[in-house]
Amino acid sequence: MPVSFQANQQGIQALFFDKQKPVQRYLESEMRQVLGLAIQNAPVGKTGNLRRNQELVPLANGYGVICTVPYAFFVHEGTEPHQIESKTTYDPETGKGGWLVWENALGETIFYNTTIKGPVEHPGTDPDPWLLRALESVVGK
Repeated sequence: MPVSFQANQQGIQALFFDKQKPVQRYLESEMRQVLGLAIQNAPVGKTGNLRRNQELVPLANGYGVICTVPYAFFVHEGTEPHQIESKTTYDPETGKGGWLVWENALGETIFYNTTIKGPVEHPGTDPDPWLLRALESVVGK
């Protein structure tokens, strides 16, 4: 005997997208756990900016955890070896200048006095995917 049914599209949509429905509440609860772990496990440099600048944000079909620090991507994903440029020109007569100044992956300003004029090879940084680890901890439980 054939069976047929008609889906209530609005009802199905409401389960997922209405903020008062169970699926949406569950997703928010899970992502709050991810946020807590992300804050707890974020790398801490001198400033603590990575920990302080994470937040739960509503998305079109759920929630996300973001870190609003501009260098967060480079800490999370790491960097390949690359060139960095001296901020001042080295003066061979006086021996002054040649300071390399950059912000490392933890947001710390690094000053390095070098006699090398021009670009220097930076070795890159290892990734520290603290957001992914937090998500995997909650999803994998």
